[in-house]
Amino acid sequence: GFWFYDEQQFDKMGRYALGMKVYFQERDVEPSDQGDIGYFDLHDGFKWTKIGETTAWNWQQGCRLQWRPSSEEILWNDRSENGTHFICRAYNFKTGESRILPRPIYYVSDDGSMALTHDFARMKHAGTLYTGIPDPYEDLQSPKSSGIERMDLESGETEFLISLDKMAEIAFPQGYTGETNLYFFREGWNPSGTRLITFIKDPENSLFEGYSMTADGTDVRYFSHNPSHHAWLDDEYIFDFGYHKPPGGGEALRGYFLFKDDGTGVAKELLWPVKVDDGYGGDGHGSFVPGTGNDWIISDTYSIHGFQYLFMFHRPSRLFVPLAKLKCSRRMDIGDGAHGSTCIQG
Repeated sequence: GFWFYDEQQFDKMGRYALGMKVYFQERDVEPSDQGDIGYFDLHDGFKWTKIGETTAWNWQQGCRLQWRPSSEEILWNDRSENGTHFICRAYNFKTGESRILPRPIYYVSDDGSMALTHDFARMKHAGTLYTGIPDPYEDLQSPKSSGIERMDLESGETEFLISLDKMAEIAFPQGYTGETNLYFFREGWNPSGTRLITFIKDPENSLFEGYSMTADGTDVRYFSHNPSHHAWLDDEYIFDFGYHKPPGGGEALRGYFLFKDDGTGVAKELLWPVKVDDGYGGDGHGSFVPGTGNDWIISDTYSIHGFQYLFMFHRPSRLFVPLAKLKCSRRMDIGDGAHGSTCIQG
């Protein structure tokens, strides 16, 4: 599988598709569980070539496997040889040479120059934990030494941008009153790499808030409550699913919205409403289709009464184009194999 959305699975010519093979399902990932990293040749009978391995992955998002833009490198997360910390492996597709970057990656900038990361050992919800390395700040709700980092993908030089302690002060000016730990979950660069979005989360207390900030971790702005699978339209607007009041007033509803990165947390445009009684309210994994001027969005759904749907949406005309209807055994969170999910084309 490839696991998650909004990453570069195909090389720039569209011939090679990255993948990770695992050899079990229907249970949680254990520290010794290895995934095989490689690619399929779409022009040669889907021939599989293995290029590496990993023991740093989860059911929801895999090992963040992806092609590095403006490069011949393939990136994925792993554990260090001595098992003390998470790293990123960089494999050169042309030369076969490999190198190690000192921190794992979450999101790579569009130009391939830098990546954002956080503490993977701290994530706890919905199959997101990287096993094998304990959280060194398990006893702290919002540690000063845990936060978001930016890593130069050439040199491996890493810069600490913002701590959980600082983020907690911004998100909870009256003080955080929860009893469990906060952690960062997901980051994403805007197209020019000048700002990023991140989520701060405490699932045991149903806390999930989105914020944006500059590339150096300053000028923090509120994004929205309970953000989901987002994508930047441009440097100012962010596409996201959620339960919000539509522009112009009215009752809050579920749907796909555009937000401006202005700190208000108010949706500026309702792209389309969603009215279903299953599948996490119609949530999905949407991305803007490259080369279309961001006029087209491709997305899916969670399992809705036994079926997962894949479709495209044309923003100017608001036309929906169905692509596939997949029979799905249960909720489908891009490879939620811990619960035995299977999807087949119907």
